Amino acid sequence: MELSIFIAQLYALGFLALGLGMLLSPGYYKKSFQAMMKEPGLVLLGGMLALLFGFLIVTRHNVWEGWPALITIFGWIAVLKGVSLIIFPGVSMPMFESWFKNKTFLQAIGVGTILFGAFLAYVSFF
Repeated sequence: MELSIFIAQLYALGFLALGLGMLLSPGYYKKSFQAMMKEPGLVLLGGMLALLFGFLIVTRHNVWEGWPALITIFGWIAVLKGVSLIIFPGVSMPMFESWFKNKTFLQAIGVGTILFGAFLAYVSFF
């Protein structure tokens, strides 16, 4: 449970910061993603980092009960994202790009990210 709390705290801080950034500076995130799309090396690096951190979570935190299962699920999502960016960048990047083109969708993702980060902060810090 100690590892679950630590990872949840990391996720909480990251999700809260990311969600607030998406809501307060949507243009910045849109421009950043578009710039990343033009740099294949950044796409590969992002895929490798997602795969690395996802793999660390699923191999060290394979918990499928209660709220800690959410951490394991996000670990698997990171693994899948990393694999898709490394093996199929031509397919996965346009899909991700379509998400960032829609301002309403970006705002909804920002709100969802904040809510999930707040939940993880609550269960891990309090």
